[in-house]
Amino acid sequence: MRSSEAKKRAQRSVGTGGRRRRGSHANVSRSSQILARLRGPFLRPQNIVYFLIFATFCFTFPVLLGYISNHRYFAVREVIVVGAERLEESQVQRWMGLLEGRSIWSASPKALETELERQPAVAVADVRRLLPDRFHVTIAEEAPRALLRAGSDFYHVSEQAEIIAPVTRPDAALPIVSLDSEKLPTPSELKEALAVVSLFEKGAGGIAVSEVEIDRTSDRRVLVAHAASGRLTVRLGWGDWSDRLAALSRVVADVSGPRAEAGFVDTGHLTGTVEVLDAQTVVARWRTRGGAA
Repeated sequence: MRSSEAKKRAQRSVGTGGRRRRGSHANVSRSSQILARLRGPFLRPQNIVYFLIFATFCFTFPVLLGYISNHRYFAVREVIVVGAERLEESQVQRWMGLLEGRSIWSASPKALETELERQPAVAVADVRRLLPDRFHVTIAEEAPRALLRAGSDFYHVSEQAEIIAPVTRPDAALPIVSLDSEKLPTPSELKEALAVVSLFEKGAGGIAVSEVEIDRTSDRRVLVAHAASGRLTVRLGWGDWSDRLAALSRVVADVSGPRAEAGFVDTGHLTGTVEVLDAQTVVARWRTRGGAA
């Protein structure tokens, strides 16, 4: 009895092993068939040729690109600058960092535009390559808001109170911000001076001024406004500009009376100085053509 059960177990074991061997042989056969299908098209002569061409291109393209990039045929020979009115073309080229002889591929037009537009003097820039050896640059200059006089030097100033560039031919139509020292004003000083210029232009002070001076000679900073008549000087102190100019306007209007027109008064008959100590206190030391005021 026991021997018959042992025979049955042995038969079952042999059958299972056979099925396993047949399954493994089937898997190997399927893998071989797949590899054969893949190997067949790849080993075709034309496919081998295509592969060799592609591999050759991948290895030689970087070398070829470097050769082309550095070839003298693509060396920059000219940078054309259009739109420069107050700026010198040489200055624009220096900002771009382009020197004749460098490869035209050494910088992208977009990067050059970004570099130019970082300059306070340039509002918008457009840079294009003209192959094989030229750049074409079109710029729109930042319009100056005022003229800065520092000692004997002049500069254009932007609406954002940034110094744009030195000026050799000052524009008389621009309002002037000045200081006696050749040391340039700080950004905050320049911003405050432009704010006062704008207020005077809107009639806040009641008088027309030709120049706003940053005075550092005393212990504290003072803004000094010079009337367009050239005969009246107003020391404004520092800060609270709207209130100080409102107080100045009231005092000048009281003296000028019916001469007030369009928010401004005629100060041509006044000579002297006015000091605005605060929004409520104004000290005037002036005289009129007809006598003291």
